[in-house]
Amino acid sequence: MEEIVKNLKQLFLLLITLLIISNIANAQYAGIEMYPKGDIFLYAGKDIVPDRIKVDLWATPNSEIAFSVGPKVGPFAFGLGLSMGVPKDKVDLTYINADLGFGFDLGAVHWQSYNLYQAGQNVDDFILARQWLSYNDSPLGIVGHNIKCGADDWQLNWGIYYDFGEISLLSESKFGITADLNGGTPWAVLVLGL
Repeated sequence: MEEIVKNLKQLFLLLITLLIISNIANAQYAGIEMYPKGDIFLYAGKDIVPDRIKVDLWATPNSEIAFSVGPKVGPFAFGLGLSMGVPKDKVDLTYINADLGFGFDLGAVHWQSYNLYQAGQNVDDFILARQWLSYNDSPLGIVGHNIKCGADDWQLNWGIYYDFGEISLLSESKFGITADLNGGTPWAVLVLGL
């Protein structure tokens, strides 16, 4: 019970911190993702030139602080940036980041995608390919959370998600759960947009 209370306190502090930072930075979007193993991922971003150039920031507590900046062309947003972390008991450059995000409709199917390649500096390379697919205005959809780290095989995680939409102060709220197609651990996520 103490561990649950401790985790809830940390989550509350992280949410308050994210709200403050996103308001100070006048972020267009900000949020938090939580995973069953206890991992937390914070993110925020905005256009620094409206509909032309974007900046994205993200962090994983005790692991990484990162950014990417780049142009927006139609439904596509490209970015290049850096990540700082603590790979060997000291703060150091951990990744050079390149990302591509997009969202558009293919007929009645809405496809939202975020793809990140991180070239490791003293750590293994990392690739994330995440896809959200939904049909018409259905809150139920398909999510793919596929990652590759270093020489390891791809971890292919596909499953379903439910989009609860706006709830009070939250601009978005989604819950997704997937199965590892390689037989590994299932992956789940709670996304809260601020």
